[in-house]
Amino acid sequence: MVAPSTMPKAKPLSASGVTTSAHFGIAPSIPPTCHHASRPSVNPTIPLSMTTEHTITHPTLQCQLTGTLDESGQVARYRGIRYATISKRWTRSRLVETLSGNVDARSYGPRCPQPDTLNNTADFGPHIPFPDCGQDDLDCLNLNVIAPKDVNEPLPVFFWIHGGSLLFGAASDPIWEPTRLVRGSIEAGRPIVIISINYRLGLFGFLAPNDDSDPDSCRGNFGFHDQVNALEWCQRHVGGFGGDPRRVTIGGESAGGCSVHAMITFQERLGEQRYFRRAVMQSGNFAVMGFWDRQRVDEIWGDALQELNLSGHDDPLDVMREVHWQRLLDTKTLAMDGYGVYSDGDFVSEPFLSARGDFLPSEPTVIDAVMHGDNADEGNIFRDAAASEGALDRLSTIARDILGEQAARELLDIYGLSDTASLDPSEVAWRLHRFPEDARFYLPSDKLIWVWPRAAFYHLDAKSPFASALWPKDCYHTHDLLYLFGNFDDFLQQDKNCAHLQLGERIRSTWLAFIHGKEPWRGAFTGTAARFTDQDVSFGPPEACRRWSMERKERLRRVKGLGFARIVAVATRAFP
Repeated sequence: MVAPSTMPKAKPLSASGVTTSAHFGIAPSIPPTCHHASRPSVNPTIPLSMTTEHTITHPTLQCQLTGTLDESGQVARYRGIRYATISKRWTRSRLVETLSGNVDARSYGPRCPQPDTLNNTADFGPHIPFPDCGQDDLDCLNLNVIAPKDVNEPLPVFFWIHGGSLLFGAASDPIWEPTRLVRGSIEAGRPIVIISINYRLGLFGFLAPNDDSDPDSCRGNFGFHDQVNALEWCQRHVGGFGGDPRRVTIGGESAGGCSVHAMITFQERLGEQRYFRRAVMQSGNFAVMGFWDRQRVDEIWGDALQELNLSGHDDPLDVMREVHWQRLLDTKTLAMDGYGVYSDGDFVSEPFLSARGDFLPSEPTVIDAVMHGDNADEGNIFRDAAASEGALDRLSTIARDILGEQAARELLDIYGLSDTASLDPSEVAWRLHRFPEDARFYLPSDKLIWVWPRAAFYHLDAKSPFASALWPKDCYHTHDLLYLFGNFDDFLQQDKNCAHLQLGERIRSTWLAFIHGKEPWRGAFTGTAARFTDQDVSFGPPEACRRWSMERKERLRRVKGLGFARIVAVATRAFP
């Protein structure tokens, strides 16, 4: 589906997007034949001197934009476009309404500064090269527009928010480089425009200094406000690239899925104003990141001031704004594995970890459709933490604090951790990592299925064709991205791994149907879920998608009984 125009013409898609037609059972397997030769490269490190420039006059930005064409000549790429400005650290960004003159949009813009030890390069760098875009905490709000070069009518828009624990990642990461997906959409007869954005991350985007004299600073969630500005920019300017602002689908994975959830709750409060009409949440929602209250944020802020020897200043916020971003990243107090969402009243109207613990009290009313799902081995990201020294003691302590003594004992019993004296440490770690996997991925997915019954739900269960640098050949967290954007297809082709190439085609077909306003598969909005494997696609009730043992289902039933919100609180504190 994403091969160049020289390949055999793609099969026409059905109205539901998936080329296979069986429902409430297993769809027929596609014969294992490969026809993906000579794919154009999307290598982001190709020198500009080797690319073909493409210039447009943009009517609403009031400038000339010079981007590049892909090797097929079908896709125009405009990168590093500034969409908002930041006047000072820890304050809300301001929308850039127009540009002027000639704007060079051939290269990516700077990303938000982030730790060297937590990034996508270590995991995926051995397979695809990462561009060196530079880092700047005040000049990182830029976006990329990838669009068909020739547009005859306004096209649907896919607005992509990258993941990375609200701490790392960038729109320039080649995992989700959109060129192949856009080119494939053209060849499939369902062309789309894709916008991918940078936003503030980590301490720059989600720390909320407690300073009542600066109300914009104390409310936090600056990264989310950046995303809102990018959505506003999309509404105003995507038409100049051939996109239709009335047909925007917002999507994201992991922390990107959490961001999508935040944008849904924000749009719910806007009344009739709509930034987007459809939403895709891949392996992510509010529960993946968890929530921080004022007390926790104040503790982090105070400890950081003390570590930096700044606690005695009359105006510590202004002093902290002058500290170089690298020094802040090197501060042990601020070095963590992910940031939570601050309950600010804009994106979260009440603390998530309340007695009710609702995602939303009901289905969203101002968007037309939601698609969400998860992977079979999401919990792999917690294996190192579960194997670390003191992990079980930490969980026990936090569980007692939040659940109470009796419920904490029951939680440990549910996961076979009440008496571990005779267990091998690796077995303890294995049992331990199952808890955050359930609490931060599968229980929230189940809750969304219940709260939003008209949302389309999918489950991916396909072992990775090559081992991740961090995790074994499982269907691990982020595995879905390898198929959606198609940027690993060259390696699959080299290995003649036809089954996984065809799985990618199925997934892209499904997503394109959804972005084009279609039902992604028959019955998707009336309780029929989809299960994707490297052999077939099957359809049926959501509870049948995950091929779990009765023992595992019983475990989930028992842990639900301890209280959804409290369980999420324990998991996000014990496994941040």
